[in-house]
Amino acid sequence: MPAKWEHRFERKPGRWVFVPTDEARVAGEHIRAVVAGLWRAPTYYYHLRAGGHVAALREHQASSFFFKVDISDFFGSVSRSRLSRVLKVYFSHQKALHVATESTVRDPANPGKAMLPYGFVQSPLLASLALHSSRLGALLDRLSKEEGLVVTVYVDDIVVSGHDVERLRDVLDEVKVVAGRSRFELSDEKQQGPASAIEVFNIKLSAHAELALTDGRLAEFGEALRAATSAYQVAGIGSYVQSINTAQAAAL
Repeated sequence: MPAKWEHRFERKPGRWVFVPTDEARVAGEHIRAVVAGLWRAPTYYYHLRAGGHVAALREHQASSFFFKVDISDFFGSVSRSRLSRVLKVYFSHQKALHVATESTVRDPANPGKAMLPYGFVQSPLLASLALHSSRLGALLDRLSKEEGLVVTVYVDDIVVSGHDVERLRDVLDEVKVVAGRSRFELSDEKQQGPASAIEVFNIKLSAHAELALTDGRLAEFGEALRAATSAYQVAGIGSYVQSINTAQAAAL
């Protein structure tokens, strides 16, 4: 079988980025297009729709309390066999296995396991399909329809909000239990809330308040502006900050 990646590197210990070959990239684009034509992702999966993480956070602005959980090694949690089982809903057994094989690589930490790699174009969609097909995905779907709750998913970040903090505590407990049963490990270090304010994507999300970049992130953008060598860089930074908080953009 031809090599599927040109090189790989660790973005942090134990978390690898795989750069696909040109052939694998073309195959990945085809797989992504075919699967996207067969499965319609929930509207609250914001990484698969326009607006991205900023639009996801805006969904929570009218809420009073929030919590955030993060799936550890999201792509790596989806093995070849798991992906093949999920794809059998849409493809024949042989085709599902072929797509799963084309879309996975050997885990550097466990060569006996094949997993979805970070860096392949089809990985976000396929990992999302695996999540949606799991018990955790079914729970999130049910919660997204519950009156008084707001649910958003952005790749491995899940945010839930509402006005009843006790209900959110119960939801968080349920999410933790079901995530474990679904073989998706949640990061204890990255969990926040339920609280009246949390930080997600270096953005402060507070009860009935405008979104705002954290002080540290705003300072980084200030440094980037001072070091910018083109008008395009300046415009890009300004446009992003403006999309989050107009007062911060003006000050920057």
